[in-house]
Amino acid sequence: MAQNLATQPQFPESATFVIQEAADLPHPLPPKIPITGTRQQIMGTSITAEIRAIPSNGLFTIFPGKYQEQIEISDTTTLIATSLIEVTNYANLPIVIVNGGSVIFQLFSFHQTVNNVPAILINGGNVYFESCVFQSTNFSPIVVRGRANVFFKNCELNGTPTSPCLTSWDNSVFYCEQCTVQNSGTDLVHLKGYSIGYLIQCVSSNVRQAHAKVEEHARIFIQFTKMSNGDYGIYASSDAQPQSFKNCEFEQIHKNCIFLTEKAQAQCSSTLFPASLKSAVKCRKFSRIRLCQNSFIPQAGRKIISLFDDSVVYSTADDLAGKIKAKGNARFASVQSVLHEGGSEVYDSAQFEVQNCTIQTTTSPAISVHGSASLLVSQSQIANTGGLFCRTTGRIHLFRSIIQECENGLDIGGSGLCQITNCQIQSSSKFGIYAQNVNITISNTIVELSKLTGVEMINSISTFESCSLNKNLGGGLAVRKSAYVIFNSGEISQNSNFGSIIESNSFISTMNTKIDANAGCGLIFVDSRAKLAESYLINNNDNGIQFEGETTRAVIKNSSFSNNGAAVYNSNKAKILVDSCAFTGNGISIEAITNSKTKVVNSQFSNSKDGISIFVREEARVNVNDSTFSDESKAAILSMANLNMSNTLVKNCGSSGIVCMSGSYGTIEKCTIQNNKKNGIHVIEGKTRIVDNVIESNMNYGILLDKTAEADVQTNTLQNNAQGDVKKQE
Repeated sequence: MAQNLATQPQFPESATFVIQEAADLPHPLPPKIPITGTRQQIMGTSITAEIRAIPSNGLFTIFPGKYQEQIEISDTTTLIATSLIEVTNYANLPIVIVNGGSVIFQLFSFHQTVNNVPAILINGGNVYFESCVFQSTNFSPIVVRGRANVFFKNCELNGTPTSPCLTSWDNSVFYCEQCTVQNSGTDLVHLKGYSIGYLIQCVSSNVRQAHAKVEEHARIFIQFTKMSNGDYGIYASSDAQPQSFKNCEFEQIHKNCIFLTEKAQAQCSSTLFPASLKSAVKCRKFSRIRLCQNSFIPQAGRKIISLFDDSVVYSTADDLAGKIKAKGNARFASVQSVLHEGGSEVYDSAQFEVQNCTIQTTTSPAISVHGSASLLVSQSQIANTGGLFCRTTGRIHLFRSIIQECENGLDIGGSGLCQITNCQIQSSSKFGIYAQNVNITISNTIVELSKLTGVEMINSISTFESCSLNKNLGGGLAVRKSAYVIFNSGEISQNSNFGSIIESNSFISTMNTKIDANAGCGLIFVDSRAKLAESYLINNNDNGIQFEGETTRAVIKNSSFSNNGAAVYNSNKAKILVDSCAFTGNGISIEAITNSKTKVVNSQFSNSKDGISIFVREEARVNVNDSTFSDESKAAILSMANLNMSNTLVKNCGSSGIVCMSGSYGTIEKCTIQNNKKNGIHVIEGKTRIVDNVIESNMNYGILLDKTAEADVQTNTLQNNAQGDVKKQE
């Protein structure tokens, strides 16, 4: 594998950086319009009227007819115009030009019939429109610029097939309250050049492109407004400053409710997003958005949020129903949200973070990681989904989270990195964790009740610290195809099949691990390697540990075995070392067969259920040194193959201490064999060499040799054996 075991995954920083940069956005007060100077009043009731220029006496007059003049307001003029008046201009000029001063229009209908000319041109000053109607032929009916402040209340703003309803430039401010903004072949409202706009309690409808287009450092604040029809709700670009949307509703939006690009920023709260044909929210090119307490209506297979190119989305939305897609260097973070109905996808070098969230109800993976993307799931719950998926060089970090009733709790592969801390992975329909070609660290985590294996490791490097793999139907842990596992201070228990299987040139190291009450074997090794230390194998229905395969090598040290079928079963040319271990209450403590090699050092054996501590079967080889055998109901060792013993105590067995049967050979030397109920050593057949032993106080003979035995008995100390020291049967 390309990954080094010492390599620790580096995961994305917390989403707090997004929170700081997208803090609550300001809502400036609407512009105040001071009314000062001489008040001139225009009154009239005609349906069509033209307004002459201000006469020298300071009074306005309205004449029916076809005069083609306009209203022009200077810096010193204050105008209050009332009554329902329709003003239509036929000249190639705006109907109203405001260059300064303060103006109030009430109950006016402005209709510009000249091409390429606005109805209202505001170059500065303070202008208030109430209950007015604006329309034009092919140009924005209202153009605001030059630091003007414009207030619309209960007005109707109509666009044209080729222009917005309102265009705002150059640090100007407009404020629309309880207005209808509608009917544009382009955008309804267009802001740029540091201008600021407000849509409060408005209805915005029937637009081909965007309800609001914001660019060049401009910003817009929208509250309690419904936006329906059109490609976009909001289209912000070119360093558009933080936009704010609150208590809004989008309906029948064809592309994106919110589209941000080129460093645009936005915040949205308490807003309803529909099932769009494309993403409800889309961010590109360093843009940023914060979503707060929003709701998304799902549509099968559709994305609700798409982010690309170093953009950032931070969400505390209540309900994210649909797919989220992050690509490039984008960063997505969601806190205290419910994500459901669509599997999210993270690509390239994107970062995806969820905290205190619930992810549920989808058959696809809840979140899939591609490329070198990163995923952080913290204090969240993932349920009834396809789980988490990664098949590339991506990185996943799970922290204090629960994954339950998923297909695979975590399916990760492709040379990626993964860290799982303080998690629970439960009731997976396949695997709790399926890892292939990855570097994975798991600590303080429970994996249980999987229909297949709790954890499946293939060609991976993994470290388990204080983990529990329990009650899985297929087995607790499978280590396959050159996988490397360190399992410390944990538990593999009550699995319906094996506790762990290690095969195909894999390796496992355990320390202070409990392997308990598995329905099959506790551990199975096939052509693999192991180092087991200070571990506890108890109550496994089949073998505690089973070894097989010519390339199998294992060291078992300072461990204890009790109440297993066979504590250790060694076969098929496997080679193992048992050092400083304790065996009690097992069926057989060690059973060796078929060219296997077993070395036992400094270990204790007693009270086997089958009455035999070690059974050396056909073609096996067992070496026992510096060990103690006691209290077996039959024999300490039954040999049918190669047995070599030295410096070992055998006592208090119910029959003979050591029994050598047909096929046995080897050497028993420098051992103490005493107080056995029958013989110290009984050689039935074979060529056993018995040298320099102390054999005493056995109830029958010290050494009993059957007629067919070919034992070499030399320089032993034999004493106090009840029926004699050496007996050769005729």
